[in-house]
Amino acid sequence: MGNRARPTFYGWTVLAGLSAAQVISWGVIYYGFALFMDPMARELGWSQAQIAGAFSAAILASALAAIPIGRFMDRRGARGVLLAGACSSVLLFIGWSRVETLTTFYAIWIGMGLAMAAVLYEPAFAIVVAWFIRRRALALTILTSVGGLASAIFVPAIAALIIARGWRTTLLLLAWLLAMVVVPLYALVVRSRPGDVGLQPDGDDGGPAREVRVSNLGVSAPIVRDASGVAWALALTFGLSSLCSAAVAVHVLPFLQARGYSMQAAAWGLAAAGGAQVPARLAFGAIAKVLPTRWLPSSIFVVQAIGFVCLSWAPRSAMFVGLFAASYGFANGLNTLVRSNLVAERFDLTRYGSISGTIAFCGQLARAAGPIAVAWLATTWPYERVWWLLASALCLGAVTMRLLEPHAQAPAREEVEWTR
Repeated sequence: MGNRARPTFYGWTVLAGLSAAQVISWGVIYYGFALFMDPMARELGWSQAQIAGAFSAAILASALAAIPIGRFMDRRGARGVLLAGACSSVLLFIGWSRVETLTTFYAIWIGMGLAMAAVLYEPAFAIVVAWFIRRRALALTILTSVGGLASAIFVPAIAALIIARGWRTTLLLLAWLLAMVVVPLYALVVRSRPGDVGLQPDGDDGGPAREVRVSNLGVSAPIVRDASGVAWALALTFGLSSLCSAAVAVHVLPFLQARGYSMQAAAWGLAAAGGAQVPARLAFGAIAKVLPTRWLPSSIFVVQAIGFVCLSWAPRSAMFVGLFAASYGFANGLNTLVRSNLVAERFDLTRYGSISGTIAFCGQLARAAGPIAVAWLATTWPYERVWWLLASALCLGAVTMRLLEPHAQAPAREEVEWTR
């Protein structure tokens, strides 16, 4: 008998479903918020700070949910978490489209925060880590590269819909998109682990699998036995970057509009920053081979700081908006991959959900603080000075990350591969 073609590993189908769902979820739930601030303020009479506060409340709720959700994923898998988050998001968007009072708006966005903890990157990373070992770096690159298109696709599209159809109708259309695409993907395509369909990671055949130790950053990264201290230190440091990311998502549009840019022009500026994440993630492997691992996280923080300096000069010329989008977006794209790889490489994978949840907890607390803190600072200082403050904080984070690295090179364990 002739050789039969080996069927395509189902993990790639899972990855495709996750990638499509993540780009929609990030674009609609996370990046879309800032576009609704101005039309809601004009119709309902609320201030920008009041509206931004709802986003901060959502991120706080997401932070509080991150650790218990991570522990649940360790026990039961991540697919059910993603499906519950997607279904909840549909109902919350419908409720948002009918909102009339600030109290109701905050209640909806606190619920949205719980949905974000369940539907954005952390549960998706847990599924990728379960399905892929040798090809984990490639799988994470694909997932985050597609996810990085979220703002580039959805920010201009949502802005155009709001202008053409109004913000309430736009919310209903986005709810329909979540219900018709994201929910079915999680219900019908995605599975938590390869064992759920009788497979092994990477599509290996037969025999018991052994635990893997493969470096995604181009060098061996020993597993840390006493994870708690290092995990919390990484969580606090990456939290600073998360604070800046939330500030960008909520405040760059109002800042650019206040400095004379149209809504569409400002939206394209933010979209370009999101789009710059994609080449960064595609180039991740090559960058990791050229730049020593111990310098990679610190370098990312420095480039993000340069982005904020360029943003502070945006009123002088649109060129600086482009420079901000290129530098901040590129660094932010690398940041997501570095964080997910550090967790997968440095810690015991049976605790991936819990440790990832700890880092997500600190990151989400920082995201919660970012929009409201920048809104408060902007009432006293011009935005330009606030951007310089964030740039300085990121430089401090770069130094901290560099000092932390030696402590992460803790007790090693033998490198092995999944074998038959």
